[in-house]
Amino acid sequence: MAEGPSGRLLVAGLLLVSTLIGAGQCPLPETSVLVSVADDQGVPVESFTLQVDERGRRTRTMTVDVDGATFVYFVSDPGATLLFFVTHPDYHPGVVLMDPVSPGDAAGSHLEVEITLVPSGTCLGVEKTCAGHVLPAPGPGLAPGQVVIGVNDWVYAREFPLLLAPYCLDPVVDDDVDAFAMWMDLVEGDVEDTIDLLEASAIVQWADVRGYEGDYHGTPILVQFVVGTMVNDAQDLVESIPGLLWIETVLAPTWGTVAVNRGTEAAWSCTLEQDPNIEYAHEDGLMLGVDDTRERPPAVTPGSSCRYGSTALW
Repeated sequence: MAEGPSGRLLVAGLLLVSTLIGAGQCPLPETSVLVSVADDQGVPVESFTLQVDERGRRTRTMTVDVDGATFVYFVSDPGATLLFFVTHPDYHPGVVLMDPVSPGDAAGSHLEVEITLVPSGTCLGVEKTCAGHVLPAPGPGLAPGQVVIGVNDWVYAREFPLLLAPYCLDPVVDDDVDAFAMWMDLVEGDVEDTIDLLEASAIVQWADVRGYEGDYHGTPILVQFVVGTMVNDAQDLVESIPGLLWIETVLAPTWGTVAVNRGTEAAWSCTLEQDPNIEYAHEDGLMLGVDDTRERPPAVTPGSSCRYGSTALW
């Protein structure tokens, strides 16, 4: 990942800064994030629409029309992943993801996020440093003209295109990437009765006692929710059942494919992997055993059962 001036990450039109204000300044009573928006020439962009989502145990969404180039957002849940969506009629959408604030940084911290918007009439292309990348030895399993892309699991299928809009790439994303499950701890009450209550809900696909590897005090129950269920609705159900406590939420991997010109698959993979919003990008169907020394996550096989730990969820 390339670094721009002052250690800022400048990749694919997005400028992301996550720094703490110097120790000599007065701390704020809460964790705050200063959001600044500018164009690709560094000129502040005025009057944009900002949506901020905190996604974790629950989802909190705030949308505001900003009359200026900056906005201060106060974090409600430091343990949540933050997503910033900026829209302006003259630019492609700007998206930045921020990992949960660490416990040591949570109290009175002042973070900054700067987003550089790409004009709507412009398409970001292959990075110069990636232009010469080609497949070293394409195997018989290669899907020509396709690149597999993975992003943060808290990105929903409908939001995936926003991340790739500055490249003018249109991803194909399955709705199943929005699937999620929750681990519960039944600390009091009958197990079978609790499972019956859960499975009686229209938003629950199934519930079962499973072996949870973390800490719990009663009986661990894994609950798979119907695709399209909102996290807050799932939490409402959990909190309505006496003796049932939430442990954690397990997310399906968020990934999709994009079409590129044949012969540019490796160059686009190299380019997209430099984007801070993209966790991995690789040629679709690259066969194992191909002489390729570049580090990459394991390939995702469309239609396969994705696993988290030892538990198959979908």
